[in-house]
Amino acid sequence: MERKTLFYLIVGLQIAFLLGMIGMKQSTVLFGQKILLKPMPVDPTDPFRGDFVTIQYEISRLDTSLLPPDIENGDTIYVSLQDTGDYWSAAFADRTRNGGIELKGVVNYVSGNEAWIEYPIDTYFVPKGEGTRDELRDFDKLLVEVRVRGGDAVITNILYDGKPIDFSTP
Repeated sequence: MERKTLFYLIVGLQIAFLLGMIGMKQSTVLFGQKILLKPMPVDPTDPFRGDFVTIQYEISRLDTSLLPPDIENGDTIYVSLQDTGDYWSAAFADRTRNGGIELKGVVNYVSGNEAWIEYPIDTYFVPKGEGTRDELRDFDKLLVEVRVRGGDAVITNILYDGKPIDFSTP
C-alpha cells in the first residue's frame, strides 16, 4: 500500500508542477501590462528548430551607460521600460526589480559601449511554413505585442502596420 501511495504522490507532484508552470505564464497573459516593442532585422527561419520567428528588439542592444557599471556576461538584469508613443524603449537597467514596467533579461555580450541582452521572448512560434512571410521581414511596419508582469513576459501578438498578422491566410 505504501508504494502505491508514494507512486500517486509523485505523479500528483509532477502534475502540480506542470500546471504551476502553465499557470505562471497564463497569469502574465491575463494580468500583465500590455506593451509594444520594436523588433530589429534578424533571419526569421531556422530549419533545425521548427517553425518559429527569431526576434530581436531595439532593447536587445543597449548602451552600457544604461547598465550598472560592473555588468558582466551572464548577469541577470531587469530592463526598465518607458512608453515612447508608438512602442516602449529601455530607460535603464539594474540587477534588481524597481517595481515599474520591466523585462528580465540576461547579458549575453558586452563590448565597448554596447551590451546585448537576451530575453525569454526572443522566439515566437508560428504555424508550419509561416516563418518566411513577407510581413515578418518588413521591420519598419512590425511591432511585437507583449504582456509584462513582474519582469516576466509573454508575446501575445505580432502586429504589421498596426494590425495583428493573421497566420491563417497566406
